Amino acid sequence: MFDLFRRDLSTGTTVRIAEGSPSSGADVIGSDMTPDGLVVSVITRTELLPEQPTPSITFDVYAVDLRPAADLAVTKNDSPDPVVVRANLTYTVTVRNLGPAAARDVTTFDQLPADAVFISATPTQGSCARGRDGVLACALGTVNPFAAPTVTIVVSPSRSGVTLTNSATVRANSPDPDLANNRATATTTVVAK
Repeated sequence: MFDLFRRDLSTGTTVRIAEGSPSSGADVIGSDMTPDGLVVSVITRTELLPEQPTPSITFDVYAVDLRPAADLAVTKNDSPDPVVVRANLTYTVTVRNLGPAAARDVTTFDQLPADAVFISATPTQGSCARGRDGVLACALGTVNPFAAPTVTIVVSPSRSGVTLTNSATVRANSPDPDLANNRATATTTVVAK
């Protein structure tokens, strides 16, 4: 049984994350961390969450994510709308990092409409690849706070009289405190020539 501490070498401060206590049976039996020290796991009977019953008779595994957060938000615009069948339809996907930290390994995913022929995808940073399932994945790399890279996608509607629905999502390898703004959709009416 032992206590678990986190030491911040830049500030010289130490914080106890979990405490072992022989009288309460609350103990930490193991922990591990990623090489960069930003994600720590702990196996314990210590009650780290307020909604847990006391005392716990089983061990719980927790992951403490200390990576700086980056709130990503995505928007999607279409042009023109309505669009003439077999003409070019351009989608612009904009990913904004609302901060406070940089977002690492940012990727957008776009499910291309079934009634449209894919023509091209051009990101302002990174690269895009289209999968066999029709999903366009664009690896944008690191997006700094308050930056807003875009992906321009061109398709050609293959039949008139339909409404194309196109959605884009974004995710990163950084904590995102607000996932509600990670998806955007555009609908476009396709008309005859």
